[in-house]
Amino acid sequence: MTERKHNRIASVFVLLALLLATTGSRAQDELPPTETEPEGTSSEPVATPEPQPETPAAPDPRDEKIEALEKKLDEQQKSFDERLSAVEEIQEDQLLGELPTGFEPSFDVYGFFDMSFNKFVTEEGSFFRGVLHEDSTFFVQNLNLYFKSEMTESLSAIAELGFTFAPTGQEKEIEMEGFSDFEREDTEVVDLFSAGKERLGGVHIERVHLTWRPSDYFGVIAGRFLTPYGIWNIEHGSPVLIPIRPPFMLTSQFIPSAQTGFVVLGDFHPKPGHKIHYAITLSNGRGPMDEVYDLDSNTAAGLRLRYTFDNPNARFSLGGYGYTGEYTDKYHRIVSVAPIGMDYYVNEQYREWIGSLDVLFESHGFRAQVEYVRRLVTYNERPLREMKDGGGYPPDYVGQGAFGLLAYTLPIADHLGGVAVTPYVSGEYTEANDTKDQWAVILAGGLNVRPSPHVALKVEYYRSTFPEWHKDEVEEGTMAKEDEGESFWGIAAQIAVSF
Repeated sequence: MTERKHNRIASVFVLLALLLATTGSRAQDELPPTETEPEGTSSEPVATPEPQPETPAAPDPRDEKIEALEKKLDEQQKSFDERLSAVEEIQEDQLLGELPTGFEPSFDVYGFFDMSFNKFVTEEGSFFRGVLHEDSTFFVQNLNLYFKSEMTESLSAIAELGFTFAPTGQEKEIEMEGFSDFEREDTEVVDLFSAGKERLGGVHIERVHLTWRPSDYFGVIAGRFLTPYGIWNIEHGSPVLIPIRPPFMLTSQFIPSAQTGFVVLGDFHPKPGHKIHYAITLSNGRGPMDEVYDLDSNTAAGLRLRYTFDNPNARFSLGGYGYTGEYTDKYHRIVSVAPIGMDYYVNEQYREWIGSLDVLFESHGFRAQVEYVRRLVTYNERPLREMKDGGGYPPDYVGQGAFGLLAYTLPIADHLGGVAVTPYVSGEYTEANDTKDQWAVILAGGLNVRPSPHVALKVEYYRSTFPEWHKDEVEEGTMAKEDEGESFWGIAAQIAVSF
C-alpha cells in the first residue's frame, strides 16, 4: 500500500472520530437531568409513571454525508490502485527489457576501401626522374573485408582479407641495353566461352585468428595476427587514419606487420582511468614463407607493454615492443646422383633485434603521436647480391625510423552540420640501412574532412629529401657537393569509406 493510500485512509478515520465525538457530546447534553428529593418533602413513595413507548430518533443527515464520503473515497481508492498497478507493470516491463537477456552468437561482415589520386614531381636531372611515374593517376589501393564471429562470451574469430589489383601491369624488368630487356607483368586472362578479357588481381590475408578471452587479465590469440606494435600498424584502416601516406618504416616492414603463431595478452586496471596492457608473441618469425611454414625451427618472440591514461578531458598512452627472430631462406639441393641424395642449402640467414616506442596524446581535438623503430641485423649466412642490388655480400647493418604527427580538429563541427575538419602536419626520418648513406626526411601537410563517421576526404602535400644520396660520388670527386642530395615532391588526395 502506497504512502498516499495510507494518508487518505488516516484522514477518513480522523474525520469519523471527530464526527462521532461531536454527536456523542450533543447527545449527552440532551439527556434529562437526574431528579433528587428536595429537603423537607415527604418520604412517601412516589408512584412510578408507566413507561411511554420510545419514539425513534430522526436520521442524522451527517451520517448520510459520511457514508457518501466513504463510498466516494472507496471508489477513488479502487481507481487509484488500478492505475498504480498498471504503472508498476509498465515500469517492471521496461526494467526487464533493459536487463541483459543472455549472450547470443553473432556474425558480422564489414570493411573499408579507398580511392586515391597521386602526382609525383621530380627535378630536372634527378635520379628519380624516370624511376617514378610522374603521370597524374587515380588508383584503388585498399579493399579490406572483415568477417567476425562472436561464438561465446569469451570466444571469437576474425578474418581480414585485403583485395588488390596488383600485380596488374607491374614492370618486372627495366630495359638496359646489353643487360636486360623490358618485361611487364601480364595477368590478363580470356574467358573461353565469351572471349571476354579480364586482368586478375590478388587476395592478401591480413590476419585470421581465434581469440579466447576469459577475462580482462588473460587471453590467447592463435593464427595470423597483426604485430602489436606502434599506432599505425594497429589502426591500419585508411578511414580511421588522418594522413594518406603511411610511414616508410611501416611499408618497408622494419617490424613484420603480421606474424603466424600465438599471442598471450591481458589488461590490468590499477585504478579508474589507468590501464596497463601486455602481449607476449610467439611465432614463426620472418621468412620467405612464414605465413605457413618456419624454415629454421627458431621461434621468434616479442613483448608488448603499453600504459594508457584516459579521462573525459585527455588521453595519453606510452608503449613499446621488443622483438627478436631469425630469418632463414633455404632450399633443396641435389648432392648426389647415384644414388640420388638431397639436402638443404641455406642461401641467407640473419638474426634481427628490434625495439619500438610509441607515444599518443589527445585532448580537446588536439592529437600528437610519435613512433620510433630501431632494427639491428646480424648475418649468419650472407647471400651474394645481384649487380642491380650493388653486388657483393651484405654487411651487418642498423635501420631506424621515426614518425611524428600533429593534428587539430577545429571546433566548428556544430556550425557545419557535424562535419569534422582536421588540418595536420607530419614529419618522418628514415634510414633503412646505415651502410648505404641513403637516409631521408619526409615532410607532409594536409587536410582531413569527415562529412560522416564513415567517410574521410583527404588532401596532402609531401616532400621527400635524401641529403646524402650521392655521397660516394662526391667523395670520389665525380659529383659536386651541391648535387649530393636528391628529392621529389607530390600531391595526393583520397576518399576513404568504411561500411
